[in-house]
Amino acid sequence: MKNGKITAILFIAAFVLMLAVSCKVTSKVTNTEPTNEAEFSSPKIAFITCVIVNDTVKHQYRIRLVSKIIADGNVKERATKPFLPKVNDLEYAVLSASSMVLTRTYFANPLNQTVEFVDDNRQLAKKEISLDSTQFSLRIPLDPKAKFVSFEKYNGTNSDNTKLLTIDLFKN
Repeated sequence: MKNGKITAILFIAAFVLMLAVSCKVTSKVTNTEPTNEAEFSSPKIAFITCVIVNDTVKHQYRIRLVSKIIADGNVKERATKPFLPKVNDLEYAVLSASSMVLTRTYFANPLNQTVEFVDDNRQLAKKEISLDSTQFSLRIPLDPKAKFVSFEKYNGTNSDNTKLLTIDLFKN
């Protein structure tokens, strides 16, 4: 009985080894990143992480790129009410190679946070906190003609926005 089990195990091991050797795995590495001149064909998403700092001495915001990843895929559409920007909220614009705005999106200033907590009376309360700096991440759907992403501070409807950072999507 013991020899039968050993024989069966050896037979199975030999079969698995033969199967592994006979399977050929091939991989082809291609550069899927578009060049500056060419448009890409499959939908792309930019995952961008930045740090924003409120420079209280110079009374201005500064944004610094931490990381960016361009990947194939679509951003899932969510049914939300339109975002109405307030003064000091931020905007990102996806730009073409000629700096033409392809899409524009506003988002709440990540330096302004709302914190919910239970107060001394055991009631739920909210408090607005203004941070000096913070990190934020965005998933940005890219138009096939996209080349840059620009960040600006929204200064109101009758004012020019303040430019903060422009990112070349396909430059390291």
